[in-house]
Amino acid sequence: MEKVKEIELLQSLKGDTYFAQLFGDNQIDAMCENIRNDFPIEHGLNLFEGSLVARENTKLKGQIARFQQIAETIAKTLLIKASEYGDNGLNNQAEHLIGYKKCLAIKLRSAIPLSEDDRIALANHLMG
Repeated sequence: MEKVKEIELLQSLKGDTYFAQLFGDNQIDAMCENIRNDFPIEHGLNLFEGSLVARENTKLKGQIARFQQIAETIAKTLLIKASEYGDNGLNNQAEHLIGYKKCLAIKLRSAIPLSEDDRIALANHLMG
């Protein structure tokens, strides 16, 4: 397809179209400029910026961050109680929830006593 026809086609997709809802008029103009300059159509663009997909993605990232904070708070509580009661099952649940490395970091930040396995893992990590 010739550049002129491709640009005309893209320009015709501006306004009240599904394509424009996804990319927006400014993105379409930038695509046309890229075609004029013989650049890849997506050059310098975040094609989904401002789109429904991008907004939904931002919303989901926020929900994931909140879930991770909640999971870490729960894990910290489990680790504290595991230390208080000597209950390795609670420790295992915390590790299952957020992973061993995050549990070890929480123990260090919160001054929760380390197990022998924790000390060995930490020493091995520090020794490379």
